Amino acid sequence: MNFLSYALPHLSQSKQECFCLLLKYTFKNVNLYWNIKTYKMTVLTKPSLTIKKIPLIDESHCDGEIIEMQPTGPRKRHHSLGAIFCMAVTVFLLVLMGVITALQIYEQVTSDVSQHNRIQGFCSIPLNGDMEMLESHRMPLQWKAANVGTTIQVVSVTEDDDPDHLMDLLREVFDIDIDQSVEKISVFNNGHPVSFLHDFEANVTGIVDSERCFMMSLDPVGVVAPGELAAGLAAGAAFDVRRVRTPLRALLPPRPAPRALAHLCTDRPIYPLTRDVAVVIRKRSADAPPHDYMHFAGNGVQEIEISNLAELLQYEQDNKRTD
Repeated sequence: MNFLSYALPHLSQSKQECFCLLLKYTFKNVNLYWNIKTYKMTVLTKPSLTIKKIPLIDESHCDGEIIEMQPTGPRKRHHSLGAIFCMAVTVFLLVLMGVITALQIYEQVTSDVSQHNRIQGFCSIPLNGDMEMLESHRMPLQWKAANVGTTIQVVSVTEDDDPDHLMDLLREVFDIDIDQSVEKISVFNNGHPVSFLHDFEANVTGIVDSERCFMMSLDPVGVVAPGELAAGLAAGAAFDVRRVRTPLRALLPPRPAPRALAHLCTDRPIYPLTRDVAVVIRKRSADAPPHDYMHFAGNGVQEIEISNLAELLQYEQDNKRTD
């Protein structure tokens, strides 16, 4: 090309054009452009039709790994839900076992504490006439303790008891709950068992008979506090055992049961008792006892006489007829 650039300027214009045409036909794949003013030739090559373009990356040599995404089937989904359900049930059972264990431990602890402050025992109080001869009317009493929850016979004859003097003894079973400030005294009255309940928190004394119940205000003089009574009976302290007559009157009709007597007087009428101020002479048969109820609660043997008991029994008979 350097030769052409040197030789062509010395030729005439017509010869230069002829020479360029000759080169174009000779070299078909080359475009020649001659600038007459600058005497420079531009050579542009054409793409060859016989030469096939070769791609830089052969698709046949690209071994791509095809990953097929398969949707999760219902079986796999079922397994996952089942595993979650089993875990939930296991956790629930563990929590339930923990709660039950905690409740059992708490119940055991509270039961031990309550039994530690609950005392049971039985005691015999003499009722013979010789006690009336004593000036102080005091006599040492000591009970025989028993395990809480055991059944104690209200009247029992032991080797130390003389059957001939059994009727001269008032035998009582004490169930004292110091924490709840409650005393339950079971005793035989006129051949059938009767329970006296003294609730110091509610300030109520209840008499639980087989067919009916009575309630009245607690007498703080005749009824000794649970802790003091239990300690005195355990130590063999001297108690006032004089017999005290208490005339009372039942109020009609019966009243609803207070909370302290609700669990003991189920399906039984409850009559309030008040002091009977009026002097009423009540006729009794020769073999009838001089009292209706008797018990000892720490200060004197209380003999309770209900002045209108006959009226109360007649009231119950009339109600049974109307029912």
